[in-house]
Amino acid sequence: TYEDITERKRMEEKLRTSETKYRIIADNTYDWEQWVSPEGQFLYISPSCQMICGYTASELATNPNLRYRIIHPDDRVQFEAHREQEETANLPAKLELRIIHRDGTTKWIEHVCVPVFDDEGSFLGRRGSNRDITDRKEAEKALEESSQKLKLFAYSVAHDLKSPAIGVYGLTKRLSKNYSHVLGEKG
Repeated sequence: TYEDITERKRMEEKLRTSETKYRIIADNTYDWEQWVSPEGQFLYISPSCQMICGYTASELATNPNLRYRIIHPDDRVQFEAHREQEETANLPAKLELRIIHRDGTTKWIEHVCVPVFDDEGSFLGRRGSNRDITDRKEAEKALEESSQKLKLFAYSVAHDLKSPAIGVYGLTKRLSKNYSHVLGEKG
């Protein structure tokens, strides 16, 4: 017996093409993309995680505690509150926090996560995206420091200009009070 499988082969090829297209997009992003199951297991981690945190996708996937260990100690309470909120609210959530890169440097990331549901409404986990915002945070810090210096300078200049102006005002008021009858209109 023979069976025509042309249609099946065509659909398999379309599926392979689609998978390749989406894999290229997911694997070549600059952000650290991930998908975590409802049980907390990584279903996908983009290779770009290594650029951001220094660890490979397989290291993160095989050591689930690693993603918590790299969070800066001062930001762990904030991250735990974020985790509790995302689990109960099932809404998109956003957070800026610091991580400790494998090389020991501190980096800032913007973490955005959203719940993932299938067509029937079943919860499939959370999709997350982590973007390195270290340069932006350093620029914000430099801008804040510059702003503070500018405020101090402006205060100093205002004070330096205000003191002579007060002296001139006092002197003219005294002249006007004591000598206005002696001085003419021009005086």
